[in-house]
Amino acid sequence: MAGRRQGVAHDQPDIVNTWQRRSTTVASDLPLDLLNPREHRLFVALGKGKLNKQIAEELGLSVATVETYRKSISAKLGLSGSELVRAAVLYRVCGSAGLSHEES
Repeated sequence: MAGRRQGVAHDQPDIVNTWQRRSTTVASDLPLDLLNPREHRLFVALGKGKLNKQIAEELGLSVATVETYRKSISAKLGLSGSELVRAAVLYRVCGSAGLSHEES
């Protein structure tokens, strides 16, 4: 049993390193230049874990408008709804260093 625990702990850094490399690649490959400034702000807010209602209040929009923007962003980036949120989080964690928009 003790040997098994050591093996798991030993393998864990490799898993983390692999995930970080893959996440950085995915985040840096997003064509965010296709997004307009408002879409970009919404994308960044999604990466911060904000809900549609919170984003709507922050940007002075209705929740329906935020949902429309999310669909537009998903279409532009070629992502499903759940992939959009995952990509936004990964982008925030791994890929925001080279942003051209001020909102990040």
